Amino acid sequence: MLNIVYGKAGSGKTEYVNKVLTSLAREGCEDLLLVVPEQFSFTAERSMLETLGPVDCNRVEVVMSFSHIAETVRKEYGSAKLKTIDNGEKILLMSMAINQVADKLEFFSRRVKSKGFVKEMISLCDEFRQNSLTPENALGFSEKVESSSLKKKLEEVSLVLESYNALLENRFSDPFDTLERLYDVLGEYSFFENKTVVIDGFYSFSRQELKIIERMMAQAKNVYVTVCADKLFAGEGENYDVFSYPQKTAKTVIEIAKRYNKEVKAIRMEEENTDKEISFLEKNIFRADKEKNEKVTENIEIISAKNIENECRFVALEVKKILGEGNVRCRDIAIVSRDGGEYDVQIKEALKKYGVEVFSDKLQPVKIQPLCTYISGALEIAAFGVNETRVMKCLKTGLTDLTTDEVSQLENYALMWGNSADFTREWTENPRGFGEDFSEDDEAELEELNRLRSVAVKPLVSLKKAFADKVSGRDAAEEIYKLLISTRADEN
Repeated sequence: MLNIVYGKAGSGKTEYVNKVLTSLAREGCEDLLLVVPEQFSFTAERSMLETLGPVDCNRVEVVMSFSHIAETVRKEYGSAKLKTIDNGEKILLMSMAINQVADKLEFFSRRVKSKGFVKEMISLCDEFRQNSLTPENALGFSEKVESSSLKKKLEEVSLVLESYNALLENRFSDPFDTLERLYDVLGEYSFFENKTVVIDGFYSFSRQELKIIERMMAQAKNVYVTVCADKLFAGEGENYDVFSYPQKTAKTVIEIAKRYNKEVKAIRMEEENTDKEISFLEKNIFRADKEKNEKVTENIEIISAKNIENECRFVALEVKKILGEGNVRCRDIAIVSRDGGEYDVQIKEALKKYGVEVFSDKLQPVKIQPLCTYISGALEIAAFGVNETRVMKCLKTGLTDLTTDEVSQLENYALMWGNSADFTREWTENPRGFGEDFSEDDEAELEELNRLRSVAVKPLVSLKKAFADKVSGRDAAEEIYKLLISTRADEN
């Protein structure tokens, strides 16, 4: 059965599907799958944990995007693991593919040696894969067009991509092919059999994702899809508006369900206390025949600033003012920009200047997080030995008992004395530098530096000794855990 849960933003779609999952989990149902965009995974997991507790929340598998379903399926059923192709290898293979068919190219003959042409073909190939198109499709399109130049272009694009795919086959795995391979595997294995699948937080679906939803419809017991729209179908003669694209998405999903003779149930979520001004703007902003609001708005302001710096300063001061009224907290305020890269630094600086705490909802590589950096540095020391760079990598994470000033003192001494500042031995050189006589203050400072050095490297050296003999994966994990506890990383 397909359940389409629709309504405007904030109408309670996510809350509804979460209640469905919660109810099923408490009844003991194990086959529950929640698919959300990657940026919403933490919120979804936290919501399940808070609602169900640490035991029952394990009954709901939260999956970050459709590509992670592919990884889960691969682990469960197995598949040929090919090396994932990187950008450099793509350029090399595409260059080889173009050279192989160069004598057959007429329209692109002058661009065969161009680096830009190689990148354009790679981009086009990626776009084809995302939309489940093949070189044969391009050739088929060429037979339907009247323009001779477009016809020739499509034929030659088909020729290049076919050559590229032949070089790629059985040698590399292209990330853009992940969902295509998943679709094929799901044709053999019933991964979604008897599952209740909830798809929440997606604005639309690519053709590849729609093919996976097709497999869900064929196998799953129930499928819930949330759609951000005020109604499922636009009325006849209605112009394009902000909900047109989600409505089109819902229509496509419903058509898939009907192909598999699945019952379709539409569940409308009624919005509560929606601001009339926001509703009016939402209704008219993308309409060709816009209605005009004659009233003075109280909840919508348009501010014109000379530059980004002034714009961000205004926003920071406005946030400061709202917080000062005492009715809301920082977590209740959202700052949204179309171009995060251009505004990111400026808005953070402005908020910091006026003493406003800010959290940036931005994907970051896990390896740059303090805990991962500390563990990485410790393992480098265990494998390659102690040196200033590796020790500082650990200390600068802020996960040890040393303060920032104490870490700076150690680094300054190590930089001053270079190889003489061996972290595994007692330091003996003057903290003030070469050629200076020791005073009582120098001796006291050196004694303090040696104390800090010992605090810094003792747990790291202990880990290196533990790893000196062959250890199993379990033993290695236990030693790393002991290191983190001994340095009080869990508290810092």
